[in-house]
Amino acid sequence: MRVSYPWAAVVLKLIFEDDEEVVTQPVFPVEVTVEKNSYNEADTAKAELNFREFPFDPRMCKSMVMLVHMGVLATPTESPRIDEDNLIFIGFVDVNTIDFDENNTRVILEARDYAALLLDTTYPEEAVDIGKPLKEVIEEVLAKEPPFAEIKVELRGIEETPVLGDFKSERNRKQASVKEQSYWDLIVDMTQQS
Repeated sequence: MRVSYPWAAVVLKLIFEDDEEVVTQPVFPVEVTVEKNSYNEADTAKAELNFREFPFDPRMCKSMVMLVHMGVLATPTESPRIDEDNLIFIGFVDVNTIDFDENNTRVILEARDYAALLLDTTYPEEAVDIGKPLKEVIEEVLAKEPPFAEIKVELRGIEETPVLGDFKSERNRKQASVKEQSYWDLIVDMTQQS
């Protein structure tokens, strides 16, 4: 019978209230859960940590990003390797609470992946030029909101970038009007139509 040893580690990237420096802090949770949701929702992660082993008070943080690494070890003495190969989640911590009780005090961190930023931000009701390759259209849409301008667009699984306008009538080929919706919904709609 083969025995395996699962492990999980959380790396936090933090900015404290009175500082702008990003501090990286690995922590080992008591419990961690990652939910991979459909493309309509942001993926989520929840980590519970022992407050006594937590290196700082989470209430002092202005911003916190959670990276979750998971894997399986062959032996109980093997050390986990935290790297890109076992990174399964990156997202902003939306909720951090401290749960006090008689036996244990736990820090509970709940995060949503970066898709949440696009889901939570409404695209301005402007026309979108769909006469260009889809990758360029998405980059132009993202450039309208400064925090999204740095996002790199990568289309996978296709050899040639489609032009959304090629799938529309001659009259609707240049620009598509946009109803009020999130950046994420707009990008998903355009991708599904191409």
